Amino acid sequence: MRCLLLLFICASVAIAKEICCDDEIGCFNDDPPFDSLPLPTCPHKIGVIFRMYDRSHTTKKKAELLTRYKIANIWKPYRRTVFIVHGFMNGENAPWMSSFKDEFLIREDYNVIIVGWSGGSRHVWYPSSATNVRTVGAEIALVANNLLKVGGTTPEKLYCIGHSLGGHACGHAGMRSQFHRVTGLDPAGPWFENKPWEIGLNPSSAEHVDAIHTNGEPGISLVLNLGTMKPLGDVDFYPNGGGSQPGCYIDVFGLMPDVYDDNITSVTETEASNGKLDASETGMVAGIGLDGFVRTYPGGEEGVAPHGGIMPHCSHMRVLDLYEESINNPSAFTSAHSCINNKDVPGSCSECLVNCPVMGYHAEQHWFVPEKLALGTQRPLFWLETNRKSPYSQT
Repeated sequence: MRCLLLLFICASVAIAKEICCDDEIGCFNDDPPFDSLPLPTCPHKIGVIFRMYDRSHTTKKKAELLTRYKIANIWKPYRRTVFIVHGFMNGENAPWMSSFKDEFLIREDYNVIIVGWSGGSRHVWYPSSATNVRTVGAEIALVANNLLKVGGTTPEKLYCIGHSLGGHACGHAGMRSQFHRVTGLDPAGPWFENKPWEIGLNPSSAEHVDAIHTNGEPGISLVLNLGTMKPLGDVDFYPNGGGSQPGCYIDVFGLMPDVYDDNITSVTETEASNGKLDASETGMVAGIGLDGFVRTYPGGEEGVAPHGGIMPHCSHMRVLDLYEESINNPSAFTSAHSCINNKDVPGSCSECLVNCPVMGYHAEQHWFVPEKLALGTQRPLFWLETNRKSPYSQT
């Protein structure tokens, strides 16, 4: 009897853990490739928020909420719908999300949906935030599926763009819905590198998937790279090599505004006069340690004065500036070189002579992969250089 009891206990331990949310979201377990992460938190506990804007409703007070069951009154099925998803330690009030929204609405009257999941992204232990991209992506997919089934839109009008962990959330959303395009802005590397495709963003996430890598290698601050050099899309871009970005001396980002502060004031960037860090260019910043916990380090970025709140690497955040600049500049960031080895950029790159795509929003105008390739197949990689401060494009 004791032997049977012991056998039962051992078998129970060996069985994968599982969490079930609701009938529509389903269950999540820690089977590979998710065995290195804790179980995620269900969306209703995270408090995922979908707030929609258009040209007539550009402020938070005028915006309307969506849910998996409810479509905003201002939503129009004939317009392109853009989901914007933040990453680690951010929330829906992150300044860059508002800037993206404004740039999109300058370009066209889109349905712009800002996705907030701060209840799941602000854990001090990074893996707890990283694993939540599964459930956040599932909730985004339910909202998208409702727009498809009830709202009358079509897959070619659905676009999800996410930064860091947000890129992987978009990836999971795409694997559960039908998105025309998914863009990963420096998709998170820690706990996602060296894992099978389905752990996060991958070419199966949408009809067209592109990724921009800006912090794929560790900086001299001894903090983990927050991005990855691993190709994750149909097309991957590596500005300035993809490891770190010019102007990021210690490769940690200066203090940013509190993402929950609705009264954020902007700070004007100024070029450092002596190329060295001074009092206006240093501050305590956050980074992920090897154990997954957030730590603070001294550091700063050229020309960026420290002010309220903390954020990770300068290079990890630079991708946001690059993409924002591209939205209303179709000729910005033309790829100069094509590459064959993501581990050797720009060493494996040669001059791009034909089919040279632009990096950023307008990349989809240059798709040259006629059909989906099998996962693991070599895909196009591109390298280009940028300026160290705005405007970043050299073209």
